[in-house]
Amino acid sequence: MELTRRRFFGHLAGSALIARMALAGATGITAVELSGCNVVTDIENWIPTGEAAVNAILAVLTANNIPVAAGVSAIVGLIETGLNDLLAAVKEYQATTPPPVGALEKIQTILQDISDQFSSFTTSLSGVAAKVLAVVESLAEIVISTIGGFVGQLGTSASANLSLRLGARPVAAVHRTRRKFKHDWNSALDSAKKSGVIVPNAAYLKLSLVEHL
Repeated sequence: MELTRRRFFGHLAGSALIARMALAGATGITAVELSGCNVVTDIENWIPTGEAAVNAILAVLTANNIPVAAGVSAIVGLIETGLNDLLAAVKEYQATTPPPVGALEKIQTILQDISDQFSSFTTSLSGVAAKVLAVVESLAEIVISTIGGFVGQLGTSASANLSLRLGARPVAAVHRTRRKFKHDWNSALDSAKKSGVIVPNAAYLKLSLVEHL
């Protein structure tokens, strides 16, 4: 009997589920840990985009003739260090099965620190024109809310204690794919252009061929 397209993909999905259940039974990995594994991969894939986002914000400041003071540069350095530490923590999590105890919590702690540094970055821009500061804040909020979305998916016991703030203002977590992150980022830049802010092409996040589809 001919296997229809729908039945074929149904068999694939069922087989994948059975394989995951077998893995959990054989290794003692819980369902939460399996779910965490998926979001950790999403975080790993997002890290280069997060690095590009930092450079994009700096490109906007430079294009609008805003010098980056020493204090601001120091915060940028902390963000870049945090992203490197995040990648190392992700690799540590992925290196063994089951992952080391506390590995997800370590990833969450680093994500929280990166979020805090992005908030500090915006508050350190004293004397910046209001319309430029507004776009920097909107971009930082995209990063911070995305980090919140990642932490929520990690499912750690400490996830409920996550604190997302942009200066004194709380920020809601948002679950974004990498494609959605880039789309929201570029849309914020388009809005900035309409307000009179100079936005260089380098500030836009490039979508891959797949992400265009």
